[in-house]
Formats: sequence, C-alpha cells, structure tokens
Amino acid sequence: MEFKFINPLWAWVMAARRQDPLDLHWKPVPQGRRVPLYGGGIQHGEFFRTACRGLPKGASIMAIALHWDGTSAHKLSSSPICIGVGNTNTSHSSSQFCIGYMPHVPDEGNRAWRETAAATTVKHYIRQECARTILSVIEEAATRGVKCTLKNQHYIEIQRLLFPRLCSLNFDQPEAQSFFGMQNKRGCSKCRRRKGYSAFRRSSGHDTVDIQNLYQWANDPRCPHRKLAREKLERWGFNYRRQCCLLTLPSTKLLVHIPGRHEVFPCVDFRDRMHGLVIFLHRVLFQTLDQVIKGSVLRRALDARLAFVGKRGFRVDGTVIRKPKSVFTDVDMSACEKATVIFLLSHVLGPSGQDILPEMAMMPLLTAVAHAQLILIAVHGRRMYSEEELRIIMDRGFRMIFGCLESLRQWEYNKSVEEAQNDSAPPPKRFKREDRTYRKHDTPVSDTDSTDEEDSIGGLGVFSHGKLCLTHQHWVDQAIVAGGFNVHCTQGAEASHKINMHLVSARARHLDANYTQSRMLTYLRWYQVFEGLHDKPRPMSRQKKTGVSMLLRILSLNRAVALPFVTVAFQSSFLHEKVRVSGGEFLNLLCDRFGLAQARRSYLQLQSLHFVIALKYTREDLKTFWATDSRRDILRLKGHEGGNSFCCETICFVQIDNVLSLQIDDLPSDRVDLVLVRWFSPHASSWERDGECRPLCPGPLSINNCLWAYSRTPKARRAFANRAGQRSRSFNAYSHTWNCNNDQERDELWNREKHAYYGFISPDSIIEKVNMSPTFQNGSALPDYSRWLETVTMTT
Repeated sequence: MEFKFINPLWAWVMAARRQDPLDLHWKPVPQGRRVPLYGGGIQHGEFFRTACRGLPKGASIMAIALHWDGTSAHKLSSSPICIGVGNTNTSHSSSQFCIGYMPHVPDEGNRAWRETAAATTVKHYIRQECARTILSVIEEAATRGVKCTLKNQHYIEIQRLLFPRLCSLNFDQPEAQSFFGMQNKRGCSKCRRRKGYSAFRRSSGHDTVDIQNLYQWANDPRCPHRKLAREKLERWGFNYRRQCCLLTLPSTKLLVHIPGRHEVFPCVDFRDRMHGLVIFLHRVLFQTLDQVIKGSVLRRALDARLAFVGKRGFRVDGTVIRKPKSVFTDVDMSACEKATVIFLLSHVLGPSGQDILPEMAMMPLLTAVAHAQLILIAVHGRRMYSEEELRIIMDRGFRMIFGCLESLRQWEYNKSVEEAQNDSAPPPKRFKREDRTYRKHDTPVSDTDSTDEEDSIGGLGVFSHGKLCLTHQHWVDQAIVAGGFNVHCTQGAEASHKINMHLVSARARHLDANYTQSRMLTYLRWYQVFEGLHDKPRPMSRQKKTGVSMLLRILSLNRAVALPFVTVAFQSSFLHEKVRVSGGEFLNLLCDRFGLAQARRSYLQLQSLHFVIALKYTREDLKTFWATDSRRDILRLKGHEGGNSFCCETICFVQIDNVLSLQIDDLPSDRVDLVLVRWFSPHASSWERDGECRPLCPGPLSINNCLWAYSRTPKARRAFANRAGQRSRSFNAYSHTWNCNNDQERDELWNREKHAYYGFISPDSIIEKVNMSPTFQNGSALPDYSRWLETVTMTT
C-alpha cells in the first residue's frame, strides 16, 4: 500500500504564516512569584517551559499537533490527516494544514468485514504505520532544527530557527482507543483504571518503562511470563496485540518528558476538550433529562420555553446564537451550540427549580447544570486559575455533577418501583454494577473487593460503576502541562477536515478510492501554494455610520407640526406605539437629565431643541445597540449605587440638537445622544452580591446567574392610571395601537407598565450587553416579567 503525504514541516510553516504574528508564542511566560496560574494558553504550561530548556540561544520550539478523523462530503468518505500549529491558542481551521489521507483497503466496502476483529487490526496497523512515517520526518528535524521565515510582532519578515516538538495527538474516543492501543473505552493511559473500581477513584499512575517491558514480554514467544504480562496489560487497560508507535520511537527529542512526571505518552494523549467535556457533558445531562421527564405535556412546555429563550437574541462574543430546536435532541447541533444549550438550560428550568418538576428532581438537576457551566467557563480560557481553584472546579465539580445525576437516576428508579407496586406490575430491573472478576485470567488479580466503594458518589452506581465512558479525571494535570485546555482541542482540526473534504471531493473524484485521495492531495497542495502566492489585499469592512438609525416618525416632535410642550394634548399623549412614554414623562426625564426644574418655563426652553428618536444606535467604537421589539438590548452600566450595579433595558435612542441654547454648563457640543431605558433592580430574593455588585441568583444557579426585577415607581404613572387607580384616558385612547388583541392582554400590559421606572443615560456609560430573559410562570411556558434571570458568562 502506498502512502503519500506533504512534508509536515513545510505544512506547519504554511499554516503558521496564516496566523496573526501577535497570536504566535515563542517564549514561555514566567509564573507568578506566589501562586502559579494556568489556563491562559500554551505559553503558561510546563510543556512549553520544559521544551524551551536546552535549546540553542535564539532558537524556539515548533509545537506540532497531529490529528486525523473520518469525514465525508458529496458521498465520499475519507480520513484527512492534519498538521496543527501548537504555538497559537486559537482553535481555528486556519491553524491546520491537510498533509494527506488515510489509505483505503479493498474490503472496506464490505460491511460484514468491517465489523470483524481482523478489520480492527488492519485499521490499527494502517494508522500506526502512517503516523510512524510522518513522525519519522519530523524526528529528523527535532535535533538539527528548521530554518524558516515568519513575521515578528512588528510584521517584519525575520528568519527563525525552530526545533519541532510534538505537543498533542488528540482524537475522539474510538480513534484514541485504537491508536494508543487501549483495551476498551474505559482504559486510561495515565493511570490504572481497573474494572469494577469507582470511576472517581484516584489510581496509581503508569510508568513508561513498565509498559514497554510488559509489551516486550507479552509478544515474545520465548518469555516464560508471557501470559502474566498479557493479562496484566489487559487489567491495566492496554491491548497487547496493538502497540502504539510512540513507544518505539528511536528519538527522545520529539517527545517532551517533564521532570517528575512518568507518563506512557508524555504530554500528547490528554483528553480532547470538545469531545471529552463539551459533547460529553451535554450528552449525560440531556440523556438524564430525557429519562426523567417522560410526559409529553411537560416535554412540550420545556421545548416552548427553550424556543422563547432562543428568541431573546443571546450573544456569545458579539455573535447572536442560533435558535436551538429542542431540549431532547442534538440533531444537527455543533459542539458550540451544545455548550450554549447547557447555559440556556438554567433559563428553561428557572431559578427556583420547583415550578415545573418535583423538588427531588429539580434541585439536583439545577446543581448539575450550574457546575457544568462553571467547568465550561474554566476550560475556555476566560481567565487563569491556580491549581487549587482548578481542583475545586474540575475534581469536586465532576463529583457534584455526577452525584446529582446519580440521585436523579435513583429518584426515577424509586418512582418506577412505586408505580409498579400500585399497578401490581413487575418492578423494574435494578442496575447491576460491574465486578472485578476476570474469568479468563489464570493469574491472581488482587485482594481488593470487587465492588470498591472508594470515592463513591452514591446512588445506583450508573456512572461510578457502569459501562458509561466517564471522562477520567486528568483535566487539572492537562491545564498544568499544556498551559490551557485549548491545546488539546480538535475543534479547529475537525473544521479543517470538513473544509478540505468539501473543497476537493467534487473536483477530483475517480473510481479507485486511493487514487481519488492522491488527486485530492495534489489539488490541495497546488491550491495552497497559489493561494499563498496570490497577494490579495485585505477586504475593507464596510464602515458603520455612527449615530442613530431606524428613525421613528413622531409628529408631536416634528418641527413643522410640533405641539407646544406646555399643552395638555402633548403631555397626555404617548410618543409612539413602540415608546410607551407620555409627553409629560418625556419632558420631566429631560429636565432631570439637564438639571432643570420640572416647570412650565423649563418646557418652553426644551421647545427650542430638535429631537430625533430611533431604534438603533452605533457608538463611536462601532458597537451597535438595538431597541426593537424583537431585539431589545439589556445593558450593564458603569458604577454602582448602594452596593448594587446598574442594569437597564433599552427603549429608544434620542438625538438632540441645539442643546447650547439651554445655556447649561458642561455641555461639550451642540448635539447630545441619550438612551431612554427602563431600569432594573435586584430581585427581593437576591441578598448576595458578587465582586461587581450584581445580585446573585439564590440556590445552585448562583455560580453563574443573577436575578433581577423591573424597578418600580412609588406611585402609579399618571399616563397609565388616574387618581382612583383605574385606567387613565390616555391608556384607553392609545392601547389599541400596542398589539393587544383582547382585554386580558391589555390588563397584563397595564399591570406590567403602570409602575415602570424610566430614565436617560449616556451611551458612553454602557459597559456591555448582557444575556437576560424573563422567567416563566409555574408549570407553563408563559413568561413571568416580575423576575429576570441573567447568565453572567456564556462561552462556546
């Protein structure tokens, strides 16, 4: 079988030239004097620091990531092999370069053959030989180095001397099990995770020399201890028939051995962040939710809640998230969308946790969701953490998550038993834990009890002693070694696989699969070369026009037909159907803003101003804010008062000209831009504040959520209620324009806004937009506007 591939060193340089020079790291960052911090990126890890030691003066490391996985496009399936740039912390497809495709064997089209053990052996052999060939090319340069030309931080081309080092070999679970030669999906190359033990038990670690000796003895027919070595490898999680090529590499320079750490595959075989955390947490959470919630009415209510929250236009890094379809399915969902749904689940379930599910099921579920959110925040590099903080978030957080899920399974089982007793039906089968018996092993196993309860999380043992592939606990070590969780992440590589397949699958198709892949590789090679030579100017982004846009036509403020501000007709009328503020309230708010008395002479002064009211505003830093019914931004402002931060909802944007005619001090120009907002206050049940004075949500959701309520005026607004507390004439006259279909909707609107507290703010005081939505009424999908839940951090 012939295997052709592009030189991985040249591919790495080509991918590095695509990156922003400021994103490439060449020197390790020294740790703090007091407590070392991790999670900021590869430049903070022990791998980078150890690899840079002993290099010649002026040289740097070439951190290389190798990845492959099966993908398809246009009914053509292949396994692209990518070389990734490890010196950058961006998980983007531009940091990857496709150097080849895994060869095919003629029998792959036979489905019956693919399910046999011989097919697995052939697949393992092909991957080992291909990886060995690629690594042998990199090994030659691991000692002598590679000279290349890259841009520095000043965007000047300079020559660098780089020494290749392998930083990651990350795959999804089936590929990792096959390549690293693990016995089953529960095997761990870091420690001896034995059959029947609790998945949360801390086991003793492996040693490279021990594993190499056992492999040698197990495959030596002359060794008298061959059977003992085979069975010990199996109990330790390794398959003696499938040895990884990394154990037989002649060079010691390519792999970085950190002093004090005895690893079988040093620094390269940590679990993938995308599969091992994001997708895995989403799967276990929603599988448990799918098993616990069985009623169709309740399922429809949760899906309706998710659809309502999805319409709120939540943003992640300035991008509006795609509306999720259902709580109980993950069809056509990317890893980023699965992470987002975990954050939206706190809005779907609500802060109290007792409005839609029983307390025995709801509180454990909310606790699991809150800790899952905290873990996802920690692994996406939002900030750096000490080792102690990582132990609390990862180790204790995993125990909390799966302890809560175990209690949910226990509650569901007890409920099924009770229902079976009432219906005189046979009880459900109880979960049977795995034991440590090896019936085919003749050598002694251990004296330890077969159902070890060390580090038990209670419940039936579905997660701690079951067949579920529970992610093993080495996340803290991964952050310490790699410096961040983004080093071991296949998100960029798999995105590159999809691009490569869609790019060439429709252009180089032939009857023979291997010949097709050869032509696909040739096409990619020339495509990359000519794309790199073609010096295209960077496209200029469309310049945004600062100021207001999406203007509202308000006749009462138009200069040509404006009503006098001192008349009752203007002060009792509402400005617009989208701005439910009366003219008198509008004038009083302007007087408060400009420091004028709320009197007739002040209204006459304001008559000289020119007003423009709009629903969209672009600030000088090109940040855009909206106030439409479908996209009404909620803002966090600078400062705090009385120990509480400022939070408000946009109503409209007001541009005022001829302001200098008011003869007020401290007015820099003749034009002033203001934002009319409705204020929020901390909810009455939120008594705790975080470091930024935000009201933390009570209960388990306090980890990442805040609870707000609309601020209320002491008395009802005169525009909505008369002195007797009933509907005012103005409300009755204009309520037909407010999209109210019946009297019940008018009553709800009247009750919701008769105590609304409005105010003007400056656009410069806005810090950021926040992700907030109203909670829901008990047992339904109808919004409850008396409580608003804010998710502080959303990350994908």
